[in-house]
Amino acid sequence: MHIHNALLKEGYASFSLYILKYCDEKDLIQQEQYYLDLLKPEYNILKKAFSSLGYKHTKEILDKISSSKTGEKNHNFGKKLSKEIRTKISIAKIGKKHTEETRAKMSNSQGIAVNVLDLLTNITTKYLSGNHAAKAISCSPTTLQKYLKSGKILKNRYIISKVMF
Repeated sequence: MHIHNALLKEGYASFSLYILKYCDEKDLIQQEQYYLDLLKPEYNILKKAFSSLGYKHTKEILDKISSSKTGEKNHNFGKKLSKEIRTKISIAKIGKKHTEETRAKMSNSQGIAVNVLDLLTNITTKYLSGNHAAKAISCSPTTLQKYLKSGKILKNRYIISKVMF
């Protein structure tokens, strides 16, 4: 049962709200995960702090989302792109090729392992690629690359670094 259904069924008086801990914003995700793991709350749909990994919308919700964006509800409904714009879009989609430089970079990236230091457990894990690391820590490869380049801490928990083979 979802919390909104439980509130309607049981009434607001059956529920209470407590502040478990005050913490710095930088520690928020780590603390949220700690309490999710510790308390295993009944009404939390998502089991991983700051991530919707593993969550699947019901067919009913997917249908609602779809119907909310069709016909007149669609932001492009009734708009007609100019011939010039349609031509530009068409040209942009046709025959796009990577430059030699880009292809060389992609080829060279095959030999780069990614280390992920988990500050919560103090364990460093080596992944064969950024895609594998991103999947393991529930973020997109693009986000992982951004934090890899910046040297900043990802999700207030992970330090990402490259290691050459």
